[in-house]
Amino acid sequence: MIPDHIVRASTLANTQIVPPNSTVSLLKMESEACHARAWRITLQRMDRADRHAPLVPGGAPNSVPIVSQAQYGYAAGQQTAPAWPPARSNAVFGNGANPAAALIVQVAWGMDAANPARMAAHWPAQGASFVVVGSYVEVAASSQGVVDSTFDIQPAVSAQMAPWEGLPLDASGELSIAGRVRVLPRVDGPPPTWGGAAYVPDFARRVRVVLVQLDDTLGGATQSVPSNGDPTCQLGWFDDQGNEIDSAMQGRFFPPAAGTPLYTPPVWHEVPAAAVMLTVRGDQNFDGFALVHWRIAP
Repeated sequence: MIPDHIVRASTLANTQIVPPNSTVSLLKMESEACHARAWRITLQRMDRADRHAPLVPGGAPNSVPIVSQAQYGYAAGQQTAPAWPPARSNAVFGNGANPAAALIVQVAWGMDAANPARMAAHWPAQGASFVVVGSYVEVAASSQGVVDSTFDIQPAVSAQMAPWEGLPLDASGELSIAGRVRVLPRVDGPPPTWGGAAYVPDFARRVRVVLVQLDDTLGGATQSVPSNGDPTCQLGWFDDQGNEIDSAMQGRFFPPAAGTPLYTPPVWHEVPAAAVMLTVRGDQNFDGFALVHWRIAP
């Protein structure tokens, strides 16, 4: 560790509530330039100021957690009868009440008299970490575009900073958590059905989705990929206000004026920083499950 007499200013861990349309300083470290080093900054998931977990077991629309824990409400889970657009049972900004709302992280870092480098990005809704190098580091959280300043639920954020001398982040190891999401066929209703929805787990970095159906050749009790290849699948990532922020397609599909189908196999997808929900939509007649495999890393 850096000796205390070298550090000029230090806030290495903090938890703050971010009021509407404001910027809150979270972390700051400043030392002599000759003692610059690498710092790993960990941003925890964006939580509600009332500390209610984002996934309520059994809450609308029928949320089911993968991990049940009384002391801490993990976000990994699925919805058995999701609405459209998908929404968490306890959204931080309030289930579309602020459709333009966003939480931004601002980072400044540098050396002594040089102008600091700066970057701004979406706060990782489910948490993440990164490394910067310098003798000065400052981290702030900014609530942007909140159209209803009287809304009583505000984001609470936690961040920490520690010296980093280990492996590069892309070689620091990963864990995984997997779930099975019911994917319903598309029906106009009532009530309408359109597929399935999964909660993005804490510190999720990547995800792979495979659609499976009952296999009659194995007694009808086992789900597997059909023998003629992966079914058509549309994936969509949604933020906490119900905005779709990324999308992908895989499996067999016919592009316009094409006589033969194209095929895109399942791949690992990077999880967008602002994503809190993942939707899985099969073709109109698909009735089965999505095997959702998340890779987890702080």
